[in-house]
Amino acid sequence: MTTSAIVGNFKICQAKLGAKLHDHRDPSSDLGPMLRQVVGTIFQLMDQYQDYWLKVDGSMEVPTLGKFAGQKAKAFDIDQANLVEYFKVGLNNFGGVWKNIIEAKDFKIIREIARIDKSDQFLMPLDTWVRIVYRYAGAFHATPRQRFKVLDTLTPLYYGRVGSLVNELRDKTPEEAEQHFEQNALAFERMKGYMVGIWKRKEE
Repeated sequence: MTTSAIVGNFKICQAKLGAKLHDHRDPSSDLGPMLRQVVGTIFQLMDQYQDYWLKVDGSMEVPTLGKFAGQKAKAFDIDQANLVEYFKVGLNNFGGVWKNIIEAKDFKIIREIARIDKSDQFLMPLDTWVRIVYRYAGAFHATPRQRFKVLDTLTPLYYGRVGSLVNELRDKTPEEAEQHFEQNALAFERMKGYMVGIWKRKEE
């Protein structure tokens, strides 16, 4: 909806609706289907609107409507060890696929962090994650008949990234966590030229 509104040149704003409250349970079991649905949709929209987004440079703030509702989401436990283990199993199962899709330097990093024994020391570099997502977007675009099979092999890498985020956010306040995610988003924006280069090579 947001993407269609932007491409349609509608006026965009955001509304303060309060905290999005979920069941207080470990969300890791839902990450796979969520990734397939959300990222699959985004990658499809990249195909549909490529003539638009390829020309966009930078971003801007949009107006915010409403007042802060004062709700705070309650903390819940995450099985970080399971996230990291899923990532490691993914390397065993899909290592050959990953090697063909992502950059050699990032595949080397993936293999190195897979050897980390302690989950609380597990970190996936942000720039590595950005390049992986962008390479997968290019692979999704280039394989229309197998695109969701390709996308499914991204799931263990995403589990690894979430496992890394648990460590990155461990001692942060909600406000600091929000700023952390803003910096993540800015990294994707900063490296957009990398994505554009991949996309144009796939078009040749």
